[in-house]
Amino acid sequence: MKINISGYETPVIGIMDNGNGPRLTLFPELDNGSLKIIFQLDDVFDDPVGVEVAYSARPGAPAVMTAADVIVTITWRDLLTTDVIYQLTGALAEGKAESLAQAAEKKDWILQFNVTLSTEMPEALLLSDINVAGNPRNVFTSRKKAILTLPASEGADGQPPQAYLEAMVDVLTNTPNITYLVLPDLQNLQVLDALTSVVDRLNNHLICEVDGVMEPEQAADFMDSLAIRDQRVSVYYNPNRCLPVGAVNVRAKKVWMPCLGVQAGYRLLRNAATTAQGIPRLDVPIAGYDFPLSRRGMEPMYPMGQVQLNRLAEAQINPVIFENYQSGGRWIFGDCLTQYDTKNSQLCLTNAAEIETFTINGVIAITRKNLLTSMQRHLERTFNESKRFLDSCVSAGLLVPAEELAGQPYSLTVTPREDRPYDASHVRLSRRCMGAARAAYVESTVER
Repeated sequence: MKINISGYETPVIGIMDNGNGPRLTLFPELDNGSLKIIFQLDDVFDDPVGVEVAYSARPGAPAVMTAADVIVTITWRDLLTTDVIYQLTGALAEGKAESLAQAAEKKDWILQFNVTLSTEMPEALLLSDINVAGNPRNVFTSRKKAILTLPASEGADGQPPQAYLEAMVDVLTNTPNITYLVLPDLQNLQVLDALTSVVDRLNNHLICEVDGVMEPEQAADFMDSLAIRDQRVSVYYNPNRCLPVGAVNVRAKKVWMPCLGVQAGYRLLRNAATTAQGIPRLDVPIAGYDFPLSRRGMEPMYPMGQVQLNRLAEAQINPVIFENYQSGGRWIFGDCLTQYDTKNSQLCLTNAAEIETFTINGVIAITRKNLLTSMQRHLERTFNESKRFLDSCVSAGLLVPAEELAGQPYSLTVTPREDRPYDASHVRLSRRCMGAARAAYVESTVER
């Protein structure tokens, strides 16, 4: 990645790549000295990111300042949402305040960090009026900043290298207890294919988001073209805009903001509220009145009538919509559909799909724990422990009776395999998951 950094006043902000991934470098070239802050991030930026650098004086700094009295704040900010991605603050050298190098050692997203300062007058050079990022010692709010826009950095052709994708898949498939994968951008099909392969191997869930800048019909056509068709994948869509985070003026320009973080956060909060047996309340879909999106000045970018909502439902897309309730209006996740293609199956519902994977993964974990023991012990323990686990799921409301199961919520058998009765078992599990109410038909009459 090569970037022209000419034309910037001090401090100049640039980027260096040594061939081992992008290394971001901030370095003002000063007349009477120089400062270089060189670091490498353990991250890949797929959207324009602004890097802000600001210098200020340490509170209580002496009359003659040294490098230990100059505080540097480096901020990586998403230019689309104005959200802060990373931030690092510290003094240029060790002293009464934590140094940048010391602060960087505590950050797992920084792979390499080095500060080199060659000057005897840090205040005159770094905090002077001629420095576009210098804030005088009586100003501690870092109002002055120098900013450079960093472009996407996946690869020379704008696509992530194959080695990166293979490494990502390897790390994810070998990391235990991953319940959710989150993909905020569906434009890169290589990344999508890689993550769906992880979902197949781990039997977990992938939560995605369609760009809200697309019109509803375009979003639906786009998802139809992907043809994911997997109950473990759910897609969200926020065709609305709101005031930027931190906006102090209600007349500020409204921007589109993704909803995926809210959806994932709600799921984690719900899962944290477990029963006494450790079972999460997966019977509760993350949608509707109980899970609002609280953002200032939210307004639709496109008409969202019944025609648009029906088209989104056909493409199994869950939109953020405004609903009026007796207690007032709310912005909510307006549906709870997965990307499963059969519309008359429970697996079309996000909560039922989560219950399906949770229950079978639990039985698989129990079965694995009881391998490499005697066959009789394996069969007995696998059945008894799985039955206790499934009974706990029934008590938590995850599984419900079904006619196909003779009125029982589940059916479980653990038997020796016919072709290998001496060293292999066959575990069969059938169950009915708790569904979700997506529609109601109200009939009203007035009697004499």
